[in-house]
Amino acid sequence: VGGVTTDDIGVIAAYRKQVTAIRMLLRSQGLSGVRVGSVHDYQGQEEKVIFISTVVSRRHWLHDANASHLLSSPSRFNVAITRAKALLCIVGNPHMLQEDECWREMLQYCAARGCYTGVSTPLIEVEDVPQSKEAVLDQIAELALLGAAEGVAHDMETNTSSEMEWRAML
Repeated sequence: VGGVTTDDIGVIAAYRKQVTAIRMLLRSQGLSGVRVGSVHDYQGQEEKVIFISTVVSRRHWLHDANASHLLSSPSRFNVAITRAKALLCIVGNPHMLQEDECWREMLQYCAARGCYTGVSTPLIEVEDVPQSKEAVLDQIAELALLGAAEGVAHDMETNTSSEMEWRAML
């Protein structure tokens, strides 16, 4: 598997202000090649590695019927999780995400396959072992870049080509 450059990485954020803040932070760190956008920006686009920021600060936003973000719509959820060619990393609060049916199923899917990293919830039991930033980054690298994707790719029930290796890590 080839290496990953900043041009191979994308970030999908739930809100425009998050998009702007993440983009500015990455640029300040010399990572301007990382593409950052909303779920609408990623319609028809793919990257080798996708990070999805599902971070919301108010629980009622998750259930807002008028919301147009990726946490309130199965179709936006589908677009967001299918933009990664090799590795999908989802960042968010599992206690809030499990309130949505699509995200709850994603959390349970990842936990059942050993690619969930985070706290336990009533629906997800994991060993609460604090991990360093380096340990999490090592796990991401192992999942995506060292050929370990075969086990999960075989288990996933998607209509992807057999050549694609999929990984999801929460």
